[in-house]
Amino acid sequence: MAIAAEHDESESSGPHGGAELALPPADTEIELKLTATPEALAALRESDLIASRALGPPETRSLESAYYDTPDRRLQQRGAGLRVRRAGGGFVQTLKAEDDDNAALFGRGEWEAPVASFEPDLAALSAEPARALLDDIDPDALAPVFATRIERTTRPVAVPRTHGAGNGGSEAEVECAFDTGAVEAGGRSVAVSEVELELTRGAPAALYRFAAELHALAPLRVETLSKAARGHLLAAGAVPPYRKAVALDLDGDATAGEVLDAILRGCFRHCLANQATALDGRDPEGVHQMRVALRRLRSALAAFRPLLGGDRVDWLAAETRWLAAALGPARDWDVFLAELVAPVAEALPDRTELAVLRRAAEAERARGYAQAREAIESGRATTLLLALGEWIEGAGWRDGGDTDALAHPATEVAGRLLDRRHRKAMKSGRGFARLGADQRHEVRIQLKKVRYLTEFFLSLYSGRRGRAYLNALTGLQKGLGRLNDVAVAERLLATVVADQAAAAIDAGNGTDALCFGAGIVVGWHRRGVQELEPRLRDDWDAFAEARPFWTGPGR
Repeated sequence: MAIAAEHDESESSGPHGGAELALPPADTEIELKLTATPEALAALRESDLIASRALGPPETRSLESAYYDTPDRRLQQRGAGLRVRRAGGGFVQTLKAEDDDNAALFGRGEWEAPVASFEPDLAALSAEPARALLDDIDPDALAPVFATRIERTTRPVAVPRTHGAGNGGSEAEVECAFDTGAVEAGGRSVAVSEVELELTRGAPAALYRFAAELHALAPLRVETLSKAARGHLLAAGAVPPYRKAVALDLDGDATAGEVLDAILRGCFRHCLANQATALDGRDPEGVHQMRVALRRLRSALAAFRPLLGGDRVDWLAAETRWLAAALGPARDWDVFLAELVAPVAEALPDRTELAVLRRAAEAERARGYAQAREAIESGRATTLLLALGEWIEGAGWRDGGDTDALAHPATEVAGRLLDRRHRKAMKSGRGFARLGADQRHEVRIQLKKVRYLTEFFLSLYSGRRGRAYLNALTGLQKGLGRLNDVAVAERLLATVVADQAAAAIDAGNGTDALCFGAGIVVGWHRRGVQELEPRLRDDWDAFAEARPFWTGPGR
């Protein structure tokens, strides 16, 4: 996931304050890519919005680029890309690298140097960060991996402090690049039709606000893969890799506001980093991780809600809930097939009824993925992501919030939030051994909220108690998750039988075989649930006895 340069995040900066325009550090590119249909792209390029904000005439160029790497893809493994581009009568060599330590959401280190031809010249890249990325790269081992052929129309525009303000009082300046063409590798190609917004002056929040204005004119989708990433995937025939949440490494002296900023950015990156994998659909972890990211974000918004102001928080919470729910069926059918049907089918390979059930479930999963893709590619999702990006980059969560509490040490606020969640979880699990399925489901929900907060805040505290608490919590949550999987499976089986999944059932087997297969799976896992019960009770006792790591000595 590419992120960008450090910038001023004080209360006075961004779209709501009066700070001086900030320039990004040298050798840093801050950009936002948005995919559009060719028709939408043409409409945006000729729109009155672009014309009224323009700081200069449009310029159109044909760009032909070759991307290089070693046979073992060493640069790609380092998150770097080496490109030589022919534009006009010359050649430019560019090295790009992601930098997850920087603060803004989209951006990367970038170093350029003129070269004589399409052949790369590593000696021309003399900046120290570039040299570090190129360490032990043998120039003779570099070979072209893929190419891009792009028709690019660029135009610099001003982003005003308020919508519709024309050129006067601009908050930022952005170079709009409208790209059409293709990425080509090994005789295959994928089309490119996108607008790339690169910040040349000002705060990154302006990129999101301007992108939202463009999206209001023509449908756009946030593009999370660079052309280089798309080229490598095309060349390898690979699935976009999924990303798990990155553990936060927080400063013990940080304020609550600084920690909240880190949490929100981490959740947003986690979500965007899995969008391409979810859309591809071949790796179930894409949908799973994107959904986890949205749920973690919702948990953070709910926990910090008393400190935050404005209706924007409630709208963001509602929209992230919608998107997570839209991904739910795809995830449920993935779990059903992989964790419930597969082990039974492996143990009973001769039961043809299980094959009938599997085909019916696969048809349902395909419908779930179609729903997930429709949601991710919708204008509603784009509106959410752009609003969330602007809200985070502009520190909009400070507007109308409890600024005093946000300025307090993070450990004070974290302790109160953790204590509140912990008490709710303990209350929901009172008399655990006697609780029914619905009550235990509520315990699971409360534990998940505790776990997210624990993962957010754990690095603020030293000592072993935090890890011991998280281990006890995770063990109990896994057991309860197993109960939930079986409960969801019974609901899904009812759906399959009701729909009869006609297209996926062998004509000679029909609904009877499907129902019989469903009965085998339910019976198999109900027995497993009964066997799990003693361990569940022990896991609850272990969690109940775990000392809260945010209180007392030795924390």
